[in-house]
Parts: sequence; structure tokens; C-alpha cells
Amino acid sequence: MHGKKILIVDDDALIRHGIKRILEERDCLVEDFSCGHLAIERLQQSSFDLVVTDLKMPGMSGMEVLASIRILQPNIPIIIITGYATVETAVVAMKLGAVDYLAKPFIPDEFCLRIKKALDQSEARAQQTQLHEDEVTQGFEDFIGNSAEMQKIYRRIMQVAPTTSTVLITGESGTGKELVAKAIHKCSPRRDQPFVAIDCTSLAENLLESELFGHVKGSFTGAVQSKAGLFKVADGGTLFLDEVSNISLTTQAKLLRVLQEREVTPIGGTQPIPINIRLIAATNRQLRELVAAGTFREDLYFRLNIIPIDLPPLRERKGDLRILIQHFMQRFSDEIGKDVRLISNAAVELLENYSFPGNIRELENLIERAMVFVEDNIINIDDLELNAKSGNKEPSPISSSIPQSVDELREQKRLLREKAVEPLERAFLVDAMRRNDGNVTRAAEEVGMQRTNFHALLRKQGITGRELE
Repeated sequence: MHGKKILIVDDDALIRHGIKRILEERDCLVEDFSCGHLAIERLQQSSFDLVVTDLKMPGMSGMEVLASIRILQPNIPIIIITGYATVETAVVAMKLGAVDYLAKPFIPDEFCLRIKKALDQSEARAQQTQLHEDEVTQGFEDFIGNSAEMQKIYRRIMQVAPTTSTVLITGESGTGKELVAKAIHKCSPRRDQPFVAIDCTSLAENLLESELFGHVKGSFTGAVQSKAGLFKVADGGTLFLDEVSNISLTTQAKLLRVLQEREVTPIGGTQPIPINIRLIAATNRQLRELVAAGTFREDLYFRLNIIPIDLPPLRERKGDLRILIQHFMQRFSDEIGKDVRLISNAAVELLENYSFPGNIRELENLIERAMVFVEDNIINIDDLELNAKSGNKEPSPISSSIPQSVDELREQKRLLREKAVEPLERAFLVDAMRRNDGNVTRAAEEVGMQRTNFHALLRKQGITGRELE
């Protein structure tokens, strides 16, 4: 047991501190919490070798803690302790994945023997289990990518999908939060029921409450007939609240009550309506910081943050960049009607060195624009119209104006190329020629271009042998 990390959850301070003392005497590293919410938050930040949790606790019961841990850290052994031991609760605990079940009060030596047995069994299972990364398919659901970062997301989706636990998806704009929500729904037992999504920033406070909870006829000006809210529309299925951080404090309080009571009362109504939904929320902001600032309720944060999924930005999953580029090129080739299937190595390298503040959505827009403008059968650096030095595309008076015709689009392309791209293109050509001792054929092959196209660029730039010396 030396050096093992053990987490204790019990609302009884005497029991909690007594267990901690017993385990620390045996050289265990122990952390203890008085409520399940704090324990789950800690488990999101760090891994443990074993969890001991009380069964009866206010706020979040031991069974809820157990179910949440099975998603967060599915291989961690969990021991349930309780002063209300029954055969029925023991059976339920074991079905949910507890490895042992002890009735209070217990003898310290017996308790330590149970702990050691659970740890030994866990180590034996770990030695027999190997994680095979190639078993997770490339392109899970509507996702494109096989990087280690995305493999983790795929596994988390498969772990959480069969449950009814509330999920909080975080990540920058453009990382695919709604795709994750849809994937969870499609892999869940609710797949044949409705998936209902709403952007919480799209409506004013009173209209958002009407959309979520519904209203009865005459409850406010304009309510000419009764309307079922999205909680009722999604009954039996999944409700996805996008950008949940933008909900007002007043609506947050009402949302919290709905989630706690599992029933909704329409605006102007008096009779609550039972609901059966799986809630998934998403935000591109740090809710913890909003809680500290007083703009988001802490109790609602804990209610939403049962199972967290944090999506990596594109700059942290560059291993997926090439397959994403090819995916978008294939798609826009079919949509636009241009048979462009190639992109130069130099263009790919330019994208690999870009920070993508807009993430996947920005890459998609870049490729679509390049496919519209490209004049050959290969996308080159100038077709991307990207300022590689800044990492963020700088708006200009030319690019910010809205084009009115295809000719104007082409003129914008020409002007942008003259202002920003040509110096970069010139340096790229000179470097390629120098690396290949002035041999045009070898230089073109190295950068992935046809010789005729490469030679045409040399002529356009007026590059001579003197510049290569």
C-alpha cells in the first residue's frame, strides 16, 4: 500500500479523518472530501489508485459518485462504506462497479485488508489489460482524425453514451462541441428519440425561458396559444444547451430546479410536467471563472459538470491536419464542381505553422475559399490567402469589403496576392531552387508541384540565376 493515492468521500468528518489517519499510517497518500461534487471535480484533475465513499450523503449520493467515477476513471476500484447496510444496496453497488461494501462501524485491520485486496486485484487487472489505440476507428461518427487527442475523445464518448449522466462539453469555438453531443446521443439507448439543440445566446431571457420551459396561452403578450418547451419536446431523448454560460442568473435558477426535480412548469402554468431527458451542455468559456465572478451559479455548475469532455483546439492536434485538409478538399471538389485533389507540400507546411484561432471551422473556410480561387489542379500557398507570419489573418480594407460579383472576387484575390502573398511566394521559390542547386525539375518535385507550374511561377517572379548565388 506504500505510496498509493486514495480518495475518501464522507460527510462525517470524524469517519473521514479516522480513515485518513489509518491509511496514512500505512504510507498511503490520502485526500478527503466532505461531498461528492468536490470529489468528482478532484478526480477530473488527477488520477487515484482507489476511492472510498460513503453511501448516504447530502447533495450527491455515494451511488451517484460511483456512477460518475465509472465514467471518469473506469478502472479505479471503489469501496462503499455505510451505516445503513442492506442486501439490496450491496447488490446495487456491486452492479454499478463497486469492488467491496463495508458496514459501519468497521475494524481498522479488516478495513486495511479490504483496501489491500482491492489494490492487489486492480494491479493484476492492469497488468493483463493493454490499450490498443488502433481499435478506435479513424473518423468516429462525424469526426475526422486519428490523433492521440481525438482517440481520448472517442473513448470518452463511448464510455458516457450508455449512461444518463449529464455531460459538460468545453472547448474553443469551432472545435466541434455539437458534433460530440450528437455522437453521444447516436451511441446512446436514446438514439431513436429526439435530439434537440438550442443556442442559449440566440434569444432574449424571456424568449429563452419560453423556448426551454414552454408557456400557456395568455401568459404574456403575444402568447396567443400554448406551446410545449424544448424540455418537453426532447422528452425521452437528449437536450443540448449550447453556450450555456450565457444564460442569465434568473434562468439559471429555474434550470437548476428543473434538473433537480426532473419536472418543468410552463410559464403561466401551475401544474408541473414530468420530463425524461438526457442533458448535454456546452460552453467555450471557463465556468469556474464565471462562478468566481458571480455570473454563474456554483450549484448549477456542479449539476452540469458531472461528466466533462474538453475538446482540444486544432493547434494541439496537428497530426490530424493533413487528413482534415484532404477531407475538405474532397467535399468542396464535389460541391463546387472543381476536380482539385492536390495541395503542395509548401501549402501544407504553411497551414501546419498556423495557429488556427478559429479551429476546424476556420480550416474549413480556408479550404473552401482556396477551392473557389484556385486556377490550376493544385492548391498552392497563394491560393490560401493566409498571413503566415502573424498566425492570424490580418483584415485589410480590401478583404473586409463584401464582393458583389465573381469578377470582384478575382480582383480581390489579385490585390491580396500583390500586397501579402507574393513576397512569401518569392522567398519560397528562391529557397526551393537553392536547395536543389538551381535544378527546376528537382525543386518542383520537392515542393509537390508540376514542373510547368513551378517554372511559370519563376517567370512571374522574375527569378534569375543571380538570386540563387
